[in-house]
Amino acid sequence: MPIGKLEPFDLNSQKWPAYVRRVKQYIVLNEIKNELRVPLLITIVGQDTYSLMCDLCSPAHPESKTFDELVNLVAQHLEPQRSEIAERHVFRLRRQRVGETLTDYLQNLKHLATTCNFEANLEENLRDQFVSGLANEAMRSRIFAEKDIKYKEAVELALALEAAERHAEVSGALSVGVQEASGATSSGAEEGLHQARTRRGGSGRGGSGRGAQAGAGSAACWRCGKAHPPDRCRYANYNCDVCNKRGHLKVMCKQVRYGNQPFGRQNFVCEPEEISDDEDIFNIELMAKGTKPFFIKVHIDGYPVECEIDTGSRISAISESFYKQHFIHKPITSQNILLRSYAGSPIESLGSIAVNVTLGKVTKKNLALHVIKNGSRPLLGREWIRALSIKQISFFHEIHEDSIVTRLAAEFPEVFTDKLGTCKKTIKLELRDREPVYFRARPVPLALRARVRAELERLEAEGTIYRVEHAEFGTPIVPVVKENGDIRICGDYKVTINPKLKREYYPLPRIEELFSTLSGGEEFSKIDLTHAYAQTILTEDSQPYTAINTHLGTFVYRRTP
Repeated sequence: MPIGKLEPFDLNSQKWPAYVRRVKQYIVLNEIKNELRVPLLITIVGQDTYSLMCDLCSPAHPESKTFDELVNLVAQHLEPQRSEIAERHVFRLRRQRVGETLTDYLQNLKHLATTCNFEANLEENLRDQFVSGLANEAMRSRIFAEKDIKYKEAVELALALEAAERHAEVSGALSVGVQEASGATSSGAEEGLHQARTRRGGSGRGGSGRGAQAGAGSAACWRCGKAHPPDRCRYANYNCDVCNKRGHLKVMCKQVRYGNQPFGRQNFVCEPEEISDDEDIFNIELMAKGTKPFFIKVHIDGYPVECEIDTGSRISAISESFYKQHFIHKPITSQNILLRSYAGSPIESLGSIAVNVTLGKVTKKNLALHVIKNGSRPLLGREWIRALSIKQISFFHEIHEDSIVTRLAAEFPEVFTDKLGTCKKTIKLELRDREPVYFRARPVPLALRARVRAELERLEAEGTIYRVEHAEFGTPIVPVVKENGDIRICGDYKVTINPKLKREYYPLPRIEELFSTLSGGEEFSKIDLTHAYAQTILTEDSQPYTAINTHLGTFVYRRTP
């Protein structure tokens, strides 16, 4: 009986060399003869890869080739020769993303370095890019202070600093919870990342002196729940997802804390990226009569499953019994995730499985479905809601699709897309003189740096801007905070190219002329374009004028800023 098992090769994974190494180990482990290596490879790779081999070997057949010839044919097809300069350029641009752990960031760097041909200088290049791409300024400065630090030492120091920072946050939250919980048990205090709080008010300004003073000294921020004064909270300009009021997060909202919701059972996960690095599953009983939970039917690996809609949960989950009943054939991958109930008791997660999910005409592959021990009904969270493009949810009736919108989306798919549209006409910037004007980047507040970085990465990913190493023109940026807390990147062009622009003067029509044009009309439509200015392309000779200087480097607008 053979030892081990090899699954068919997935052409979409593009990891042929790693698969071949596993095949060779399987051959060695089972002492397979040389004349049987080709039949073994053809048998285990699967139908799709075998069809590819037949196409690559045509007019001959794969059976007529040697093992090494088949391996090389598939490798050359899946991984053509790459440009070393381009691969190193991509490697140098890699930065730690918001919310990305150091281990994930380092793993991605190592993956990018495999095609850079660093050879003997691999660890030196990994060290330099790892440190320069850190999102935490204080951590980077701490590593810079070390003299002649090696790659492994830099990684160990960064991981230690990250662990210390997390421990400090958890310890701070725990101490606040213990101080404020009157009569709480010691076991509850040890468990809880959630703090026990009493309602504000009741005693008025003339409350008892000692009790009021003691409570004020250890009070948590009413905006986010952490231990700091409310006037210094970073979430002061954030909008609550529940009441839509500015100034606090949904976990501190009165409607969530005091149960001003219709009766029913709601499962949701607290935003870990907003408060801490841990994730908490809440199971809330809302004390009012009325509505039941909302459900939607999706097909998971072809099997119809009725899931409860939960926009407060990031993950989608099923119970262990449901997994054993329908998905026992799928292996569970362990996840480094911490789940806690509303009371603070831990919820055991067995890991997650990768499934294919279909809703209507939308199919997504390899979505993560978490398996919870002693869990309840299947839960559909925000990750799946975004992936399945669920745009409309009715909280009074069942979730349904608008037939008119669906028909229009099918007829004009290029209009109903999340990507930026493109106007057919390009814009050319005419300057009175082409004498370069250059201003250095202005300092960005530390509290906004992460969000500015995220916005620049989004603009670069969608093709609105692109990075350059040198620019004759340079405009400083002004980050503007939107009402929802997002960042808008604005170039201060009034100090650079605005005075030099040749303007086209166009007379605006009067209101009488507009009414005269619209007279006799019966139906009127309105168009609201997303990022309307960004849908117009600049000519290539106009793009260098729009260069902006940031703390991350120089970028040039491909589209109208």
